[in-house]
Amino acid sequence: MSLRIAVIGAGPAGGLIAGLLAREGHRVTLGDRRNRAAMEANEDRSIQLSVSPRGMGALSAAGLNDSIKTRSIPLAGRVFHRPDSSLLSLLPTDSSWKNFSTDRGDLTGTILDWTAAASGLELRLGWQCIDLVRRARQVVWRDPDGGLKTEAFDLVIGADGAASTVRASLVRSPTIDFAKRISPWGYAELKMQPQAGPEGAPTAPFAPDAIHIWPRGEFFMVAFPAGDQSYRATLVMRHSHLDALRNSGETQAYLSRTLPDVVDTLAAPAVELNPDRLIPIPIVRCGRWDDGGFTVILGDAAHATAPFMGQGVNIALEDAARLAGHLRSIARVDDLGPALEAFSAERVPEGIACCDLSESAANLLLNLPPDDTDPDAGPLNGLNFKGAGYSEVAPLMLPGWQPQVYADTFPSLHRGPLPVDPSRLTEMSVAEGDTVIAVDDPSEALFILRQGQLRVDLPQESLRLTAPAIVGEMGWFGSRRRTAAVVAETPCKLDRLAFADLEALCRENPAGALPLVRQISDLAVERLTLRFHRAARYVLLVAGDQARAALLDFAGQHREDLGGLLLATDAVTAGVLEADAGLQVARRLQSPASAGAGASAGRLERWLELAETGQLAAALVFGEPEPAFRPMLQALEARAIPVHRDPADLAGVVPAD
Repeated sequence: MSLRIAVIGAGPAGGLIAGLLAREGHRVTLGDRRNRAAMEANEDRSIQLSVSPRGMGALSAAGLNDSIKTRSIPLAGRVFHRPDSSLLSLLPTDSSWKNFSTDRGDLTGTILDWTAAASGLELRLGWQCIDLVRRARQVVWRDPDGGLKTEAFDLVIGADGAASTVRASLVRSPTIDFAKRISPWGYAELKMQPQAGPEGAPTAPFAPDAIHIWPRGEFFMVAFPAGDQSYRATLVMRHSHLDALRNSGETQAYLSRTLPDVVDTLAAPAVELNPDRLIPIPIVRCGRWDDGGFTVILGDAAHATAPFMGQGVNIALEDAARLAGHLRSIARVDDLGPALEAFSAERVPEGIACCDLSESAANLLLNLPPDDTDPDAGPLNGLNFKGAGYSEVAPLMLPGWQPQVYADTFPSLHRGPLPVDPSRLTEMSVAEGDTVIAVDDPSEALFILRQGQLRVDLPQESLRLTAPAIVGEMGWFGSRRRTAAVVAETPCKLDRLAFADLEALCRENPAGALPLVRQISDLAVERLTLRFHRAARYVLLVAGDQARAALLDFAGQHREDLGGLLLATDAVTAGVLEADAGLQVARRLQSPASAGAGASAGRLERWLELAETGQLAAALVFGEPEPAFRPMLQALEARAIPVHRDPADLAGVVPAD
């Protein structure tokens, strides 16, 4: 049967699934909000990708693997750069074990050209999917001129990235678990220039057939060779670390000192070693990828991962090939439900495992491997070269691992082992189910988890910690009694560091204790910040020009109650509340009423982001809202966000938690 299918997002995974389905005889519309030039410009994205045999296997379904290989650089292994610029090479003995360094734009363009040549395929670049009407099986598009078009399809496939519109529609269902957060790590791109070789011919600055890695304890850098003899490097650092360096004015000096063999390869070291920001890394986990018959997601829309294992493009391409396989036997629209459910059941554990493994890989890349490391061993080789599934490898790397959407959302230990004298540590072993810390216990020590998995039971939620991790550090900052319980979910090995010993170390050797104190404090601040943002829930205030007097009157009567809430409103209303009512507004968003039609829709989407991420508790409406606000309020109600049109009902607005 020929289905009418919309694929949203024309990146590598979206292009591949669209081309495969079109060649199966389906009528496919492939849409992307970007035009071709923007898609290949690689703005704010890592330029070089590592395509593994897993990814090549998916591309072979389209017969594109050989074409991609000829346009890529084979990688024989990994080369680690020590701080003194000496090298540690880890090259597998099996010469067939190769990844391929591929330009992102080139990979996208090659797939897109192949896809566009399929009969029955309509390519719409510059078309944005702004919503789905799932009951009517419709897509709402915005065309390149800003006009809106509603169109019916049998199936919608969301391959539209970490900020997926298709996923936003899917997770409106209260039965689908979904978590999106921004990693504490970010990245900056550097380009290492070709060097002058014999007779002036350009040569690569480092061995051109390997992945090069600079582990530096507090950050790391990974570089891939490019086709012009340059190296494209990704510098990965915590946002808080870069902020501290920039505030001290030491960013360039610090990076020049820690990356001595890189400085001379850069065209503009004063610029590249002094980034003003890091590109954020979104992490997405989704507990189900389909709605039972109309919508399905894949790639970053379903499992945006940290790039620390180089797996994002490979698992996305594999998603596309596997979905095409599940849809191959479809004979009628009613068959879509079982096929999509089977695909989701197969791929959800793989996506969550890839996210968990990728985040944990940061700890491995921060530190040099031992000199006697076996280059043929390790989980990454299993994933890339031996066909192991992500959900097979995860329990080996993360003891007690289970595919949980909210897994590992508590910062663990991002800067490697604590710099502390082992003689001050007490080794402990605990069995599964044992309590490590109980609520109201005296705060006397922190614990370093070396092996296993712990559960932290906070008043409002439970979180998981996987080794290596620190727990119990909050007690050092003034809490005499424990406020959370910590339980072993698997057999664990820990080191106990008594606060008395920590304080003695600070007195005896303040300079030596400084890195230790800094690491503990950074972790505590990060955890407190994360807990605040997870708990943050805003109350949206909407008032038209004629109703702001009523809003001010209400604010005067309920100033104490409103002062305890996180308020969000448009800039004009925020100014009135802060100037005339003495209230602080936590979020100012541009009013959709103050923009033209195209900009209004974009601003509307930013307002809805609060609802999609679970951060919006309720809305209070004063008077008759401006016409531009009405679609937003309707959309909030459709998402089960309470919209109170009687402002006197303040009790219904205050979040219960």
